Amino acid sequence: MTKYQIKKVCAEYVDILSRQGRSPARHNKASSREERLDHAMWMCGEIPSMFPDTVTGTEEFHSKKEKVMRWLGVVQGTLFAAGVRTI
Repeated sequence: MTKYQIKKVCAEYVDILSRQGRSPARHNKASSREERLDHAMWMCGEIPSMFPDTVTGTEEFHSKKEKVMRWLGVVQGTLFAAGVRTI
């Protein structure tokens, strides 16, 4: 995925969750479906800032992209488990 595609899918997930009445909130130990969805929405807001438009050096680029892709995987898994999206 490109940076543009990552930002686009995060915005799409935020829109979907907003329409379901969710709001972004960081929950280190989310115990309910609602808290997990709020945390996923918060993660979607954080992902674009973790993957800046300018990254210096190939190693830094790959390091940032790996973390972004892990976070995106967590968000997608959460949305799937909650029945919000399919994979």
